[in-house]
Amino acid sequence: MPTRLRWVPVVCGLLALMLFVPMAVFGALLPPARSVASAPLVAPPNDDAANAEVIPATGPFPYLTSLVDVTDATAVGDPTPSCGGLLQSNSVWYRFTPSNTGSYRFSTSGDDLRSISPIPKFAPAPTSTSLPDTVLAVYSSSNGAAGPFTQVACDNDGGAGFQSETTATLIGGQDYFIVVTKWNSGAVSAPVAPFSGVQLYVDYASASNDLCTAALPLQLGDSLAGTTVGATDNYQASSSDPAWTADLGSFGTTADGRDVVYSFTAPTTGTYGFRLYDVRDTVEIGSPNPALYLIDSCPGGAGPTTVTLVAGANRTGGNALSEIIKARPMVPGQTVYAVVDAVGTSVFGFRIQVDAADLESPLEPNNTPATASTPSEGMYGTLSSSDIDFFTLPAHSAGDRVFAMIDGSGLNSAFVQLRVTTSVDTLEYDSGDNDVQFGSSVGNVAGTTLTAADAFLRINHSFGSATEPYRLFYAVRPNAAEATSEVEPNNTVAQAGSSPLNYFSGTLSLTSDVDVYTFDAAAGDTVFASLSGDPDHTATALNARMELLDANGNLLFLVNDPSGSASNASGAGSLTASVPNSPGEALLYSITASGTYYLRVAAGTTSSNGAGDYLLSISTFAAPNFGGPGEFSLDPATLSVNENAGTATLTVQRSGGSAGAASVDVSTQSNTALAGLDFTPLTTTLTFADGETSQSIAISITDDLLPESDETFTVTLSNATGATLGAPSASVVTILDDDLQTPTPTPTMVVTPTDTPTPTVATSTPTPDTPTPSPTVATSTPTMTPDTITPTPTSATSTPTMTPDTITPTPTSATSTPTPSATTTPTSTPQTSNPFVVYLPLVLK
Repeated sequence: MPTRLRWVPVVCGLLALMLFVPMAVFGALLPPARSVASAPLVAPPNDDAANAEVIPATGPFPYLTSLVDVTDATAVGDPTPSCGGLLQSNSVWYRFTPSNTGSYRFSTSGDDLRSISPIPKFAPAPTSTSLPDTVLAVYSSSNGAAGPFTQVACDNDGGAGFQSETTATLIGGQDYFIVVTKWNSGAVSAPVAPFSGVQLYVDYASASNDLCTAALPLQLGDSLAGTTVGATDNYQASSSDPAWTADLGSFGTTADGRDVVYSFTAPTTGTYGFRLYDVRDTVEIGSPNPALYLIDSCPGGAGPTTVTLVAGANRTGGNALSEIIKARPMVPGQTVYAVVDAVGTSVFGFRIQVDAADLESPLEPNNTPATASTPSEGMYGTLSSSDIDFFTLPAHSAGDRVFAMIDGSGLNSAFVQLRVTTSVDTLEYDSGDNDVQFGSSVGNVAGTTLTAADAFLRINHSFGSATEPYRLFYAVRPNAAEATSEVEPNNTVAQAGSSPLNYFSGTLSLTSDVDVYTFDAAAGDTVFASLSGDPDHTATALNARMELLDANGNLLFLVNDPSGSASNASGAGSLTASVPNSPGEALLYSITASGTYYLRVAAGTTSSNGAGDYLLSISTFAAPNFGGPGEFSLDPATLSVNENAGTATLTVQRSGGSAGAASVDVSTQSNTALAGLDFTPLTTTLTFADGETSQSIAISITDDLLPESDETFTVTLSNATGATLGAPSASVVTILDDDLQTPTPTPTMVVTPTDTPTPTVATSTPTPDTPTPSPTVATSTPTMTPDTITPTPTSATSTPTMTPDTITPTPTSATSTPTPSATTTPTSTPQTSNPFVVYLPLVLK
């Protein structure tokens, strides 16, 4: 029988067995529905009301909760939403106690993903809910998690697809609980991974700051999310108001749309900039057309009231992503109201921020390397159609790399070229590697290799009408060999690579490869991330994309510029060459909450060249604190003082601003050095006046004359008011002991001449007689005879100048050898011990 035919009866027998063996028995032979690799049978942390995930009272909004797997979530004892039938299961809980009364929106859908818009949008991030069908309900409770729960709002399939979305008017200070459950049809069934994730999105559903009497306060560096949804047309302007056209490229408008208001009070004299950015249409259709202006007083009534502008910006027209008022001089205590308005019927969301320092345009002329300006990160510049701006890069070494980008989102015509040059050569050129959020026809350069010569950034307008303003960000990094190489696997946040420099080199081996890196940032920081797709300048371009993720792995920001071309042709001898060039990705993002963030590198979705090497720089620039209250720190972080120094002096610095009075507590803590024995304890409060930047503190050190090792104590700052605590807030002081060192004394000895030596000590005589030494004391022979001395090994021998009489020394001291002379007071110079030894009890600390 042929071999393959021998298997026929075996196969048939197995089939028969399957038909006749009871399914319960046969089912035991099959693998379980949940694979071994799936999540363990553990309920999510917010499975019940008592452990509900807390939504911050003030956001920042829009707010995304953590993404949880509800496969093993329960619903025992949970209330039944009125809108979802009786078959809810696998529920998770959230708790929200809003600070302000208002209307709030809750959603599990991904309809905030801006992919269907003709313009890529980037905030708020979409939810990552993968559970196919959800029900969402909002409850109030007067007794916290113990209930009873009163339903306030409920929705089933109000969002995209079968997801849920609802709005509810909530009272400030009242506890609310939001429950998300799985909807079931016919019978309850458990979700199956990967379609088992739930994430909740929370945002304002209407504007609480519709009137300037309810304006929301802005602080320096804060990035506040807002919306004109629910707002009315309270304020308008004259289209001929001169403030509209005071800056280049802005147009007059009546600003007759919905508006919301923010207030800002200058902490000190300075120049401040106001940015409206991340503008997005709330319903994904139409063209958002925002306007931003300042007024110096708050008109009464609901309006619409025509106001007089202090400053205004209306440059970008329809589909605007940003409006910028670049430089507004203000004095301490001066308050302005920033009005976010619309032209026509636009309804949109946005972020708004106040910047300070380096807001004035660079000094002109700066159109040559010889007249180049000194740049600062995030500085504001202005550009006209025929203008050229040169900026000097800081000192560097040959082989260092420069990453730079121009944020042209506020330009009315975004056609701007960026070059890295020497005084005579173009090192790299770019005119269109930005994403649309920063001006798609604006340049960024990434990983340009510098020479030892002076280097510059050259910015000029390509063509078209006049434009202003722009913002410049740059970072000079070491040689690429200093970058931290990626270590695979690093395709998840749990495997993310890290580096003290936030500087990485890596390779995308396939278009499906993903690399993740982690870094920390503080609230108010601006993240500048830049990636070179051709770090070795071989013209083998990688077209990548970059994604900024929050601590939970949620997408915050995406850049995916389609450019992927490269040229390594020389630009020598020209400052206007369009070569060499290479693909780069760059993003800017204002951090709203301190914590851990991630940067994910993947192949670009708009091109096939998604494999290759890259060089990644992540820089964080602290929010400008110009004129702010500042922060306290100790200088130095470590200090060493001799025990006999008397005092240890440190300086409390107030840096980053000094506006207003402030205070900070200072205290000492014992380590190996004990308060009261080794130093005088200190507890005090330092008060700083407005503008005061430093004060000194002195701690008394005790010189106790005890032989001991070096000892330490700590000085700590705490309880800062009017300012914040910075780093370092503690200093370690080391007391260097000086009692182990042997001093060189000059004792005064009184010599009693005599001819007869004391029998217990050595006898010295100017004659060549041989003295008889005491067994316990070294015997010395006068230097005027050739006799030999036999010293005790542990005792030093000194030779004083004295008369030729017999001395009677203290039995425990060294024996001296006199030299015949007149009677004098001898000078003894012991070599290794004191002339008098005092035994003290050992003191232990």
